[in-house]
Amino acid sequence: MTAGELPREVVLTDANLLRGGKLTDHKQLKIGARIARSGQPMAASGDLQSAEVVVDVPASEPVELVIDQVVP
Repeated sequence: MTAGELPREVVLTDANLLRGGKLTDHKQLKIGARIARSGQPMAASGDLQSAEVVVDVPASEPVELVIDQVVP
């Protein structure tokens, strides 16, 4: 996804977990959003990102992430 495709609604599934497993294996998840200039998954200087939010599983309502921070 590119910055031009934002805002966008995203639904998390088991396929989105970075460390494998299932969403239901966890009571809470820490989620965030990043626009990486390099396209790499690790944060780098100049990337734009949201604050991370802890979400209960299953979530009772949608979570809004605002990408308003620059990685130093």
